Amino acid sequence: MLMRIPSRFKMPLRWLAGLGTTLGIAYLLLAPVGLPLTSFTCISETHKKISGLSGFDFEVVETDFDALAKDASISVFVSEPGHANKALLFKYGPAGLGPDPVISEIDAHSIQVSVPHISDEMFRRESFEGLSINYEIGIVDYPRPNTKKSG
Repeated sequence: MLMRIPSRFKMPLRWLAGLGTTLGIAYLLLAPVGLPLTSFTCISETHKKISGLSGFDFEVVETDFDALAKDASISVFVSEPGHANKALLFKYGPAGLGPDPVISEIDAHSIQVSVPHISDEMFRRESFEGLSINYEIGIVDYPRPNTKKSG
C-alpha cells in the first residue's frame, strides 16, 4: 500500500530536494580543488626550532583553528635533544601579529621565555626535568586567574 503525500507538502519537498542536489553538486565541484565545505580547518606551522639550549631542544608552533570562529595559539614545546617526544611548556593566544617568543638561557638549569604582548595565557609550566622556566610577559589583554599551571 503506497502512501499519498498531501499536495501542501509537495512544494516544500521539491524545494528541499533541489537544495540538497545543489549543495551536493557544489561540494563535488569544490572537492577536487581543495575547497570542500568542511566544518573546521586546523593548521599548525613551526616558526622556529632551538637546539641545545640548557641541554634541551625547543620548538615554537603556531596553530590556527577555523570553525565557527577563528582561533589562534602559539605553543612552546621542549624535548630532550634528539627525541621526538615533546612536552608543552607554554601556550598563549597571540595579540595580533606580534613577534614570536624569545627563549634564552639564564644558566645551565634555567631558561626564560619572553613575549612582549599576548592576548591570553592558556597553559604555563614552571619546570621540566630539572629545568626551571621563567617568564617575562609584557601586556596580557585578557588575564585569567584560572590559568592552568603545571610544575
